[in-house]
Amino acid sequence: MLWIFSVPCSFFSIWKCWDHKVGFSVEGREMDRRLQSFNIQGAKGEENTGLVLCDIMGLGDGEMTGLTLHDILSVVKGHVPEGHKFSPDKPVTSDTFGYVKTPSLKDKIHCVAFVVDASKIANYPKGLGTTFKKLREHISELGVHQVALLTHVDVICPETAKDMSQVYKSRGIQDTMRKAAALLGMSPSYIVPVKNYAAELDVDVDTDVLLLSAVDHILQYADLFFKDLKPRLTVPKFH
Repeated sequence: MLWIFSVPCSFFSIWKCWDHKVGFSVEGREMDRRLQSFNIQGAKGEENTGLVLCDIMGLGDGEMTGLTLHDILSVVKGHVPEGHKFSPDKPVTSDTFGYVKTPSLKDKIHCVAFVVDASKIANYPKGLGTTFKKLREHISELGVHQVALLTHVDVICPETAKDMSQVYKSRGIQDTMRKAAALLGMSPSYIVPVKNYAAELDVDVDTDVLLLSAVDHILQYADLFFKDLKPRLTVPKFH
């Protein structure tokens, strides 16, 4: 089973794209503070694909405004149980209900997707970039690769909003991708622009292409996790 972790939650548009349904809203729901996973199903009637999208609330610039580095790393390491409700005054510990003391490979996160709102990038707290970079260093030490989704690109470029197939030709979006890369301490090549489904009644091909492109990037980096892991799992031969 392949676990993909998003900080903060943004996989609902991908879920809509995959399921060919829109109109599913999660804004304001309590689940934003809970660890919740979504199994991606194959064709109708088929079993799940093995791809699991995992959403939680975002990383805050302070202890009371979002998840802490400690709690995020606990999720990545596989210690946090499904449905756990995060609280700034109750960090995850070995005494947490359902705490996974010895997580197996299937409990751990195999790729982390950071989510940056293109329409709000200028308003992010100055210190958040340092926090992101520190978090990325810890995640990299765990051997987990990372990618970033740049959401709401249609909001910052009205022309692109009319034709999402032109997203990579927009100078405004390219500039915002570079800003997101600087914020996260990543190369711009790791930034994937997407449009969120909001008030649409039907799915859109060009929007779906961007979302599925994001999934493709995520799967490639998750695959690298397993390739890097394989040599360590190989049992040495003795003659």
